[in-house]
Amino acid sequence: MTLAGDVLIGLGLCISGYLNAGIIGVAFAVYVLKCIFEVLRAGRLGVLVAGPAGIGPTEILIALITLNGLLFFLPPHRLELFLVTLSYADLLGLVWILVFSVYIAPKVFSARSELANLEP
Repeated sequence: MTLAGDVLIGLGLCISGYLNAGIIGVAFAVYVLKCIFEVLRAGRLGVLVAGPAGIGPTEILIALITLNGLLFFLPPHRLELFLVTLSYADLLGLVWILVFSVYIAPKVFSARSELANLEP
């Protein structure tokens, strides 16, 4: 998908009200950060990996279509959890953020150590 398509999906989710706009914004930022990191790594290695960690564009598209159907047939209801109001869609968004953050964090630290070893 293109960046414009990703922005439109995020805006659609914000307008729908099914997900918290803050969660959508952070999830989008983490996803774009992953994409930027992969492009930078491709520039360094000369090989662009379209599906790092086995999650390619097709898998993400299938997940989005599945979640879209889930939101349509089972609209999320707000739940009060520890003084925070969340729905199952918000929880899925938080899982998305956690998974991509765990994927990105070690790569960022290894890239920092590689940059530290380069001559100025």
